[in-house]
Amino acid sequence: MRKIIILGILILTTFAAEAQNTMKDVFLSMPKSLTPELTENNRLDMVDFIESKMKARVDNLLDGHSELLMLNDKAFSLQISETLRYDVRLLLADGDSIICLVATYGKDAPESNVTFYKASWEPIPSSQLITLPQQMYVASFVSPDNSDLQIIYSQALNPVAMEGQKNEKEIAVMLKWNGKRFNKS
Repeated sequence: MRKIIILGILILTTFAAEAQNTMKDVFLSMPKSLTPELTENNRLDMVDFIESKMKARVDNLLDGHSELLMLNDKAFSLQISETLRYDVRLLLADGDSIICLVATYGKDAPESNVTFYKASWEPIPSSQLITLPQQMYVASFVSPDNSDLQIIYSQALNPVAMEGQKNEKEIAVMLKWNGKRFNKS
């Protein structure tokens, strides 16, 4: 009887460990709709390169280059093209994993979009987890080792036209993940 209980505990522990997502798993399971320019082999190559301490740059399907810039236990950064970058964090919420994806578009006047997903990449309404400004903003994680998120926005109507709007100031807001949602710190 004792052996059966121990065996049961071992099996449950094994399943629980397998259920936990690693950032490598998150990256490799990212939906094709988010990275149509990358093949499955592109992603596998990127992981192999970065694990071998090599530059993780591949030719993508749009005749450009994509590069996995960083991959660790909690985060990855992917430069999909010259004008699109994904910064992704794995957040813990009540024992579940939530994927936070910051997509930043553009070069001269960048703009970001913050979206959330369950571990299965099923979308979660962002309004449940964060309050974002109504105007255009740029979001970035402060460090690859934590989930602190900085949002910078301006009162200017058009960031490209900010030269003529010198009296408009940028507003920076620091947000911390508390296990349920991002809150101002």
